[in-house]
Amino acid sequence: MAARLDLAAIARPFLEQLVRETGETAHMGVLREGEVLSITNVESSRTLHTPRTVGRRTPAHCSSLGKSLLAFLSDTELDELIAARGLKAYTVSTITTPEVLKAELQRVRERGHAVDAEEYEEGLKCVGAPV
Repeated sequence: MAARLDLAAIARPFLEQLVRETGETAHMGVLREGEVLSITNVESSRTLHTPRTVGRRTPAHCSSLGKSLLAFLSDTELDELIAARGLKAYTVSTITTPEVLKAELQRVRERGHAVDAEEYEEGLKCVGAPV
């Protein structure tokens, strides 16, 4: 638990800077059992923003944070995760096949960031990068 608190404290100033520069809410999460566990976030002051998510778990295969983390798993680890958790559809844009997910994760590695284009929630688009 202390390690998570330290990571959150270390990340906070960087998330605050990211929010100042983009005007958007910034989150940090870690991969746990095939899901992204949100460990800290800094909310935008805009009227429309994503809510506080600390402690919330989201599926990794359909979130930008999750895909940015999944992209650096070994093929074996990814295959085991898919076999255990599946690739549930949340919207019509959710990636639901291993082949499409693996192609997307290759693009994440090439670009250095992941995009969630309404894959978890309609109307919500996010960008995520590993740190």
